[in-house]
Order: sequence, then C-alpha cells, then structure tokens
Amino acid sequence: MRKFEKVAIVGISGKFPGAESIDDLDRIYSNKIDCIKPFSERRKELLKLDKTKKYFDVAYLDGVEYFDYDFFNISRQEAACMDPQQKMLLELACEAIEDAGYSLKSARGSKTSIILGAHNSHFFDDYLEESSGFAAIGNFLDTLAGRIAYCLDLHGQASIVETACSSSLYAVYEACLRLNAGEADMALAGGITLEFRAKYDDFAEQDVLGIISPRARCKTFDEEADGINLGEGAGLVLLKRYEDAIRDKDSIYAVIRSVSSNQDGARSNSLAAPSSAAQCEVMIDAWEKADLNPEDIGYFEAHGTGTKIGDPIEVLGITEAFRKYTDKKQFCPIGSLKTNISHLGSAAGISSVLKGVLSLKNNKKYPLCNLEKINSLIDFNNSPVYPITEVERWDENKPKIMAMSGLGVSGTNVHLVLEDNKLKFDKADDESEYFVTISGKTSDIIDDYKEILKESTENYSLGDICYTLNAGRNDYEFRTSAKVKNKKEFLDFLSTKTAVSQIEENKLLFLISGDNVFSEQEVKILKEKYPVFKKVYEELYNEMSIKNEKILKVLCYVAMYQQLIEWGITPDKIIGTGLGNIVVDYVTNNIALSDLEIEINKAEYNEFNQIAFENYIESLNKSEKNSLVLVELGKSGKMTDCLKEKNNHKSLKIFNMYNSIDTSMLDTLSSLYDIGINIDWNKYYSAKGNVKVHIATYPFRKTLAWPKSIISSIQQKKNGIEVDTTLELKEFLRNLWCKELDIEEINDDDDFFDLGANSLMTMNIDSIIYKRTGVKLDFDDFYTYATINDLEKYLKSKCKFNNSTNQAENSISNEIIRIERKDLMKVSYNQRRMLYTLETVENSSLYNMPFVFKIEGNLDKQSFINSLKQVVRRHEIFHTIYEKKDGEYYQKILNEYTFEPEFEDRRGIFTEDILENLRNCINHKFDLFSEIPVYSKVIQASDNEYLWFINMHHIVADGSSLAVFNKDLALCYDQYTKGNTDYELPELDIQYADFSEWEHNFINSEKSKKQLEFWKTELHNVKGILNFPLDKERPSIQTFNGSKIDFRLDEELSAMCKEYCKDNNVSLYMLLETIYAIELYRYSNDNDVCIGSPMSNRRNESLRDIIGFIANTIVIRNKINPDESFKETLLRNKENISTIYSNIELPYEEIITNIKFERNISYSPLIQYMFVLQNFNGIDFEFCDLKMKYIELNTLSSMFEMTMMLYENKNTISGMLEYNTDLFNQSTINKFINTYKFMIKYILNNDEVTLDNILLSEEIDSNYIDTRDKREDFSF
Repeated sequence: MRKFEKVAIVGISGKFPGAESIDDLDRIYSNKIDCIKPFSERRKELLKLDKTKKYFDVAYLDGVEYFDYDFFNISRQEAACMDPQQKMLLELACEAIEDAGYSLKSARGSKTSIILGAHNSHFFDDYLEESSGFAAIGNFLDTLAGRIAYCLDLHGQASIVETACSSSLYAVYEACLRLNAGEADMALAGGITLEFRAKYDDFAEQDVLGIISPRARCKTFDEEADGINLGEGAGLVLLKRYEDAIRDKDSIYAVIRSVSSNQDGARSNSLAAPSSAAQCEVMIDAWEKADLNPEDIGYFEAHGTGTKIGDPIEVLGITEAFRKYTDKKQFCPIGSLKTNISHLGSAAGISSVLKGVLSLKNNKKYPLCNLEKINSLIDFNNSPVYPITEVERWDENKPKIMAMSGLGVSGTNVHLVLEDNKLKFDKADDESEYFVTISGKTSDIIDDYKEILKESTENYSLGDICYTLNAGRNDYEFRTSAKVKNKKEFLDFLSTKTAVSQIEENKLLFLISGDNVFSEQEVKILKEKYPVFKKVYEELYNEMSIKNEKILKVLCYVAMYQQLIEWGITPDKIIGTGLGNIVVDYVTNNIALSDLEIEINKAEYNEFNQIAFENYIESLNKSEKNSLVLVELGKSGKMTDCLKEKNNHKSLKIFNMYNSIDTSMLDTLSSLYDIGINIDWNKYYSAKGNVKVHIATYPFRKTLAWPKSIISSIQQKKNGIEVDTTLELKEFLRNLWCKELDIEEINDDDDFFDLGANSLMTMNIDSIIYKRTGVKLDFDDFYTYATINDLEKYLKSKCKFNNSTNQAENSISNEIIRIERKDLMKVSYNQRRMLYTLETVENSSLYNMPFVFKIEGNLDKQSFINSLKQVVRRHEIFHTIYEKKDGEYYQKILNEYTFEPEFEDRRGIFTEDILENLRNCINHKFDLFSEIPVYSKVIQASDNEYLWFINMHHIVADGSSLAVFNKDLALCYDQYTKGNTDYELPELDIQYADFSEWEHNFINSEKSKKQLEFWKTELHNVKGILNFPLDKERPSIQTFNGSKIDFRLDEELSAMCKEYCKDNNVSLYMLLETIYAIELYRYSNDNDVCIGSPMSNRRNESLRDIIGFIANTIVIRNKINPDESFKETLLRNKENISTIYSNIELPYEEIITNIKFERNISYSPLIQYMFVLQNFNGIDFEFCDLKMKYIELNTLSSMFEMTMMLYENKNTISGMLEYNTDLFNQSTINKFINTYKFMIKYILNNDEVTLDNILLSEEIDSNYIDTRDKREDFSF
C-alpha cells in the first residue's frame, strides 16, 4: 500500500447555523445547543412564501441574501440572479486563503485546486422570473468551483463532486489525492448546502426515503432516534502538503494523517442502505495508510444518521474495524454534530473536519446533544467507542488523533484521520518598531476590520500579526497604516479612528540634495533599526580609504536608497544636486565602486539653480497625469525646502525619509503606503523569520444581492410602516437614484456624478431624503458621500431611518393638498406673468411649445390617438381656459371640451415637405381665453413611419412636463394595444390648480418671507441690465426674433471638466456657469453679472407626475473681482449657488416685483442672459416596440438676448447658444462660442490664474517666459 503523505490544514472558513463564526461553534458544541429553529419571517419574505402557513423547523442560515459583489467586480444585476451558493463560496474561498496568511494577490496564478461537494439549490428554477446569460452561468452547479477559479485566478483543477451525504468529505479526499500526486500545490476543499424549496409542516410525512425526523431533531444513538433533519451550511479548508507548509512557515490547524474512500457496492440491503462491512473496510484502509495504532484514536466523529437502524450499523462497522487491532472497550468517545446543527447534506463532511479542527485547537472533545436514553440496538458496553455526554479534555501526554466518517446514501464512504500539529516554529526576533497596514476596497471597511482584528490578535506576537496583515492581505484602494513599537500601541491603533486615505496614481521621485549632515549617533541608530542600511553602509565604509564628511554623507544616502529598494520601493526618477549627483550616478551604475571615492573627493559643483529646478518640477507636474510624490533621501534638503516654500506646489506630495533621532523611516513609509506607494512585502520580510498566523480576514460588506422583483415586493409590503434597517435604507436610496438618473441598476459604490447626476438632481433627491429621514443634506454632502454605501452610512449616523412625514416645518413635501374645484380659481405666478406678457406683445405664439417625433414601428393609430386623449383628460391643465376679472387673472377648468387629435395619411410625400407644413402649425395662436391650449396630429409618412406633432402653450407645461406626458402616453398605449380598451390612468392626488393655490399660500408663509429677505439682500443695488456690447442698435421695445448655433466640447475636454469637478467638489453646473459669467464680464467689462437659470422646482415628490408650468427662474448674481484667481471665484460662486438653492421656491415674479432696479421695455427685467445645463441631449424614447425620435423645428425666436444651453451626455458635453438676431450678428456669436470653449480648456489647466489674465484665445502672453532651456545643476 502506498504511504499517504500527510496534508496540512492551513486555512479554514465556514458559515453554520446559529454560529457567528467557526470559533463560535465551540460555544454551540460545548453547551449542547440545538440550532434547529422555526422558519424565519425574513426567509419567508425572500422566498415569497405565504406567512400564514406552517413550516418545518430547519437549521437555516441567516443572511443568504447578502453578497459583496463589488469586491469581485460583479455587477449588482448579475449578483442578484446568481445562485447564493456561488456567492457564499466565493467569499468563503477568500476567507480560507487569507486565514492561511496568504493574500489573494499571491494566490493568483497558483496551482491551487478546488474540489467542492454540492447539489442543486433550485434557486434558478424557483425564484428567477426571467432567464439570462447571467442567470444561466450563475446557477449551473458545474460552475460553483469554476467561478472561484475564475474570480481568484486559480490554475489547479476545479470540480464538483456529488456523493450525497459524503460529498464534502469526499472532496477533501480528492484534494489530498491531488496534493499527494503533485498535481496541485494547494487545494480548496469543502462543500455547501443551501435550501430554497420550502419545507412545509408535513415535510417528514412526505419524505419518500423515510429518513426525516417528524420532530425535526436528530437524536443520534438515542432510543428515540427517528431520523435526521436538514440544515444549511458551508465550509472550506485550504490544504497543503505538510512538508511544504513547514517549509513556508504556515500556521497549521491540524494534519490529515490519511483519508480513504470506498463503495458499499452490493454489500448493503439496498442502494440507499448502509453497509457495516464497507464502513469497516474504509476505516482499516485509512488507518493502515496512516501507519496508525487505532488505540491512539482519542475521539471519533460519527456520521450519525440518527435513525433506529443506521446508528447501530455504523457503530457495528466501527467496532469491527477496531477489533482488527484491539479488544479494549469504551476508550474512545464518539459524537456527532448532527445533533447540534442537523444534517448539512453536501456540507456535512466538511462540518466534521472543522469540528475536528476546533476539538484539537480548543483541547475539547464535544458531547452529543439530545441524547437521553441509549439506543437499545447498540452494544456500547462491548464497543471500543462510547457516546460522549459532557465535554472531555484531550490528554496532553498522549497523541491527539481524531477519526471521522462520512457515509453517503449513494454508497460512497469516506474516512479521515486528523491529528494535532506538534511542530512549533521558533519565535522571530523582537524588533524595536513594527509597520502595520490595513486596507479595504471601500473606506467604511477599515473601522469594521480594526474591530474584528482586536478580537483575533490576542494570542500572537506583534511581528507575526504585522507580517500576516501586510504580506498576507491585498493592498486595496483605501488605506491606513502606522508604526507601532509594542502590542499596546498596536491595540491603540486598532481602537483609534485613524485617517483613511484613498490611493492615487503616483509618480515617485527620489530627491538627494546632498547637503544633509548625519551625526555618528544618527548613523548608529539607522544601522540598529534597518539591517539593509547597516549592511550597505558597512560594506561601503570598509571600501573607503578616507572617511571624511563628504564620504560619510554619500554612504548614508546610498545605504538609505538601498534600504528603500529592499522594501520594494522603486522610484520612477532620481534627482540629485551637489553630492547628490554622485549618489545618483552610483546607484544608476554610472560610477563603479572602485571609482566612487575618487569621484566624491574631486566633485565640485556650482550653486544650486533653484529656479531651474522649480521650473523643471512644475513642468513635470503639469505634464504628468499622475500625482508627483517627492521623497528626500534623508532630512529635508535644499530641493524639498524650496518646493515647500512655493505655494504653486500645493499639488506635490513631499516627504523626508528621515528627520531626526526621534523619528523613524517607518513613519514616512506609512505616509507613502497610504497614498498608494506599494511595498514588496516579500522583500520587506525576506530576512525577518516571521510566521503566518490565523487572524481576522477581510470583512465583506453585507450588500443585498437578491432578485429585484422579490425585494421590490418586500418594499411595497412595508410601505407605510417604520423601517429602521440598513437594508431598507440602502434600497430606498438605490431606487431613488435609479429613478432620478433613469437607469435600471446602480451598484453600491457607483459614483452618482459618474452616472450623470447634477446639482439640479441633488435638490430633488435632497427633498425626498429629508422627508424620509429628517436629515437635510448640503450640496457638498452629495460630493462627499457620492455612492449608495457612503450616503447610506452617513444618513444612518445622523438619524433613525423612518417613513414619517413630521418634518413639515422645513419640508414642503406634505403641504400641497387637493382643494375644492370652483368656477374660477387662482392662476400661478408663472401663469400671471405670462398672461400679462401676452397682452403686451404682438407675437402671441411666442410661448408655444411645439414638438415633433418620428415614430418608427407598427403603430396602432387608434390606440395612439385614444392614448393622447386619455392623457389630456387626466391632466386638468390641458382643459383649462383663462379669464380676467376685476384686473386679476383666473383659470377655469372645463369638464366639457373638444380635443380630437388629427390623423393624416401622407404616404408618398417627402418627409421634409411634411415638416415644412408642420412649421406653419408652430405659429398657431392659441386663444387662451376660449380654447384649450393643446393641439396634436399624427401623420403617416410611410408604412412603418409616422410623425407625431404636438403643440402646447407654455402656460400649461414646462420642460419637465413633456417627460410626464410621454410616460402617461406609454402606459395608456401599452394597455390599449393589449386589448384593455377600458383602461384609465389612475386619478392624480393633486393637479396644477392645487399647486397654484399652494403657491399663493406659500407667499404668505414665514419661509417665503425669509426667502424674500434673502433675495432683497442678494440683489441689493443691482443694476438690472448687463452692458454687453451689441452689434445692432437695441429696438425701443423688446423683440424676440432669434436663431441658434449648436456646438460641442470634445470627449477629452468634457472628461477634463467632469474630473475637475470631482477633484474640487463642485458641480458641472457651477463650473460652466462661472466660466460663462467670467466671459460675459470680459466682453462687457461689467463686474456685476446677473444670469438667469431655470429650475424644475419639483423637489416636492407630489409634483413629479404633474403637468404644468411649475419651473421657476433663479437669478445668479456673479460679482466679479478681477484680482481673484479663477479657483477662488469658483469656490465663492459655489457657496453663492448653494445658498440660492435653499431659496428657490419664491416665484421669480415675486422677486422682481420686490426688488428695485433699472427697468425698460426694451429688455427683459433683471436678466437678459440665461444659462441652462441639462443632463441629457434630446428627448427620444421608446415603448411597446415603437421608437420615438425627436425632430427639432427651429422656432426662430429667442426669449432672452442670449441663452447658453448645455447638455451633459455620457462622454461629451454638447451645447446650443440661442441669441436675439435683432441685437447680434452670427459672427459675434460664433466668436463667443469659440472663446467659451477655449476659456474652459485654459482655465482647467491654469485655475490659479487671475480673471483678467485668462487668455480668451490662442494669443501669446508676452509676460510669459519659458526658462526651462537654461542649464540646470541637477541630474535625473
């Protein structure tokens, strides 16, 4: 028989019923705790089960709905439809590897096999409503192991085994074979069982095999044993050949002395029945391979079926195996974990292995649970084993050897022998200081990680803890680190909230000024602390015949450089001056060791050229996309001193590697690590002799990853009741942002602004969050907490999440109510201003809002027309006319009205001719006092192409209203085309008339009075007109003739804008509006620039589904200070705009009525120049297989002298400048656009430039002199 080569268990992980961790199983086993429990309400929700029914008690796991998908770069959409078994095993695989002291990075590409026992969870069949590639791959049983191999890049064999109850122990057997055969260097082995098919109260009665206990309890070896129960669990072990583990200084939990497997064959009464002969055989085989005396077995973990017949057969097989070697009786206790955590199916065998690990680790032999009276069919009196009823201790004077069996209903048996690891490593030498790092993929992980580390590091030396944390964990994006001298300082570090840094892409430069002086005491300390420094310094010292100050300086610099190189820190550039040039030449092999002393002594240098050096660093800083990190080798020298003095080098990160006797190079190393300078941990620890230890592994985030349809259903059921869990808050935020951004999915760490969020959206989001949480967010908060995870954590720290609406004092969310309908009702302030304007201008079609959509697809004409009529019927504002009485305007809602969309068949006519005809319809003059202000027609242009034209007056709608109209239209059309011809849109809670009434009430509120006071202060002494140079004489009465020019910022410039905004915590709106204001100033030389900007004004949730002219205009007053830098102006404007956002409910009409300024009928009051930023370009949409493409009709009008309208698209920013043709020539507008684009690019690269020095075109500033061609006294 071939001798079995021992296998070491070096890492473990698992999830088991009732246990917080594997270590917590010690509490369960020691105290004979029964983990079977009633079906949880949460699991019923997740499985969409009827809560009124009774369910069978099972040992279920909690938290199966969570998975840290972002950690594995898996989308939330894919994660939601993955089999939870795949998700759980992925996290457990990482934990097992890290528990062994290996980083996931170090395991990548390794010959690590993965063998898992598992069975189909039926998750795909029962809970996924739609099939997809994600769902298919995510639910194949065959991909359980493959998913781990793929995500972790493991190159050994990956396979699934199914031998029923013995599956996971058989997986360990297979893994050991692979290791013994040299086919793998490491192996992950184990299994999982998750149950997603409901077990009703009659589960045991319906059991066709008759092995399920009706009482739902497994009573192994008990007289009343009547079967097993089912449970959920998962476990993995990381295995290595024992000799390899010793060589690699792995901490070994336990050693597998041997493992064997066989088959019942025809030796049992039936396929599903056990065979004592086969069980006896597999035990003997394992013992022989282990060269084991069975009398040394001190504890036996039985398979423990808990059946009346199965238990006696197993004990008979055990007895027969022992009798081959000994006649001793009752010397070996026998137990079974099934009495605690039930039968875990495919995870049963690995559960036994992990119980064995705990037994050896904690020096405990765990008792049986539920044992009251021994099964009368088992003769324990004459058996070598006896049922253990209380905790027993291992005899420290005897071998600690444990045996365990896994018996499958398939007939496959496995027996494994486990023993304690006796070999202990020598303790590494103590050091005077240690370096410790903690990192995470998200910033909030750090504090969680620190907390669990405090609990797991108590029994290990500080050197081994730091070694394991540094070399045995990945270096992630968010980091904190420290130098510690002892265990107390380490625990203080864990207990104290430390700064967490997010790494950047860096370019590392070493600076060697050459002017440091190192005292004998400093050299002595450096040599004591840093072995490489000592070795290099002494080797060079011995080579020098003269030991003068210059020589010793160079030796210190070279030794320090080599110390950093040995730590794995390699610079991108080295720059020296003075003696530093010699060091640079030597370490870059331009000076040989034999010539070093000569070169040092003959070196003479000119005075340090500070200006040239600064110019070089500045040019390098501007040319590099990555941040510059400059490390002075030694104390602060002339190079770092001059850089620190210059304010324009704020963006540089400057460090001294060494400062004084009282400081440490590890302090600087910590700072470098935190900003993203990685350390080669293999080099760092190459000579230290530390051992890997079992300490806390990466704390995965509990992120919801469950089918969206189920979670949505849960949320709907909980609507209206208090919800105070992280889950509900997170999903609330996710749904809120998805709706606002109009996207299907958003992951927990997606940046809102990367997905298209803007400042206008944050106002809407803020009001809804305030209603739900009572927390009022500032604009900066959205940039600081720009992900679901960050925002959720911040809100949870501020309040208890609830659905109450008791925040009425500052929120208008619950103030708009439906009022009684009267014959005449108040108009809104927007409507009043518009009605007044229409009575004073000749062009009454000026405020028409015409839209044309090309419809592609098989249009059901009648359903479409009926849908249009239904939308108009739903919104009262469409069937409202106006009346003037006693000098006041009123609105009158009509119950009887005529709206009949027209249909024309124009097939055979050129589309352009049709559009020309529609242009004539644009100028239809609505008589607002007698006819409803909406008109529509549908034109068939070809068999599958139609044009839909709708013209509505601005008095009934704003820009946001069209989206509401189209949403309602799509809902109706979908129902009508499905045959539901009686469908009606639900009645709205409020209509536009209710908003008008609310607005009048708001004007009399304290909040309105405060806002009016704000505007009076903000616009105090405002002139009312911007003196922009015009091409033509201004008409005596304002005109509205206009045109527009389209333009775009290219992808590179658009990306620069967005990146600049993120870096400076400003919105794109703030950036581009500020530049627009500065351009207006530079053209007009007027430093008081008032710009108008429309706001949707729909922060109130109840207004989201309303059609009407709700938008408000705000005034942004830009007070220009020419001596300010652009950045200072931007930040000041940011504060101003943020304050304005808090005062936007007051109608513009009310503002200009109460403000004193110069007025004239030849121009718009207060604002003549507008700025608009939207987060989309175009209003195309699709529904029911119809594609609706917007066709723009140039209306040749302009409400203002100039309107800058920008659209934020996915990769670019496009724009349109609308202008009054009675004031400007086209050439002037083209120049204005080109200047605007140039200014953006120039400013983004020079944001410290003062406003009057901003270049407006590619002109050369004669004051700018490039001095970089001068000779420089430094090398690199």
